[in-house]
Amino acid sequence: MNLLPIKFITRHQAKLLFIVVWAHVTILDLFYVTYSGPVFFWQETFQPSTIFIHLSVASATLIFYFMFINIVTRVRSSHTPQKSQSNAKPNSKPDKSISS
Repeated sequence: MNLLPIKFITRHQAKLLFIVVWAHVTILDLFYVTYSGPVFFWQETFQPSTIFIHLSVASATLIFYFMFINIVTRVRSSHTPQKSQSNAKPNSKPDKSISS
């Protein structure tokens, strides 16, 4: 079962990360479970200050994600072998003659 195509996910991965983190934090803040059952905080969850905090947490997560991707990209590019400058032609074939 392919819910979302890979091309869609790779194109919108930052937006999807933001939405998932925001929804996760909001749902976790919406209720907690006791021995008597779940206790819901409807009014507290939908106050402007609480929504602002949830959006701030999701934004901070996205900033850390971009910083992590940037660092990983720099480390990978610094560890890739550099092509040496040689006088040989790129498409030249090696000499097949064997001298004894």
